[in-house]
Amino acid sequence: MAVSMHYMNDGNTENIDESMDSLILDLKKQKFLVFDSGDGITFNVYERHIKVATLITLVEPILERIKNANTMPKLDALRIAIIKDHENFQVNQKAFIAQKAKLKRIPRKDRNW
Repeated sequence: MAVSMHYMNDGNTENIDESMDSLILDLKKQKFLVFDSGDGITFNVYERHIKVATLITLVEPILERIKNANTMPKLDALRIAIIKDHENFQVNQKAFIAQKAKLKRIPRKDRNW
């Protein structure tokens, strides 16, 4: 999953093809302070008590996440996101139902969840 880094000093934005966890580790090694803003998607980066950047996880569209869900728990975790996306609710709901039916057809002995 990619990360968008927005710099506070010049307003530039950089897309980084690296996971959020590894990017945060790299920043901490460079003595930056990194704090979760509370939503698990946005992180604030500080240097000497001054906010220098904001990291935002670039989340793939819900429809893609539904199609890529290969276990029932992963699919169930998307329920709230589907409800909150009012503009695409019907499309996402149809994809959810289709993916759930597909997962239910997997024989119990072959399920890994």
